Amino acid sequence: MIKAQQALRQQGLYKGPVDGKFGPETRSAVTRFQKQNGLQQTAQLDPQTMGELQGGSGGGGSASSGAKMPSNSSAPAFSGSSSGSDKDDDNDVK
Repeated sequence: MIKAQQALRQQGLYKGPVDGKFGPETRSAVTRFQKQNGLQQTAQLDPQTMGELQGGSGGGGSASSGAKMPSNSSAPAFSGSSSGSDKDDDNDVK
């Protein structure tokens, strides 16, 4: 809890004491953090929120920042070359 309060404070979302207690100020800061990061607003320090606080603090550097894709997404999965060809397309300078 203290690490979460410290991370929220560093981002300017929490102004209360870093005391390890999940009071109203912490709850409000968690909700603001979740909203800013496209997370479900539960006002709880759930695993997804803690992961973003620990790994995503600093903004933009985390692969999981922003809106979460649904698990049944129809986006194509890439497994290497999109052409299926073994031809070297790197345009190497010789």
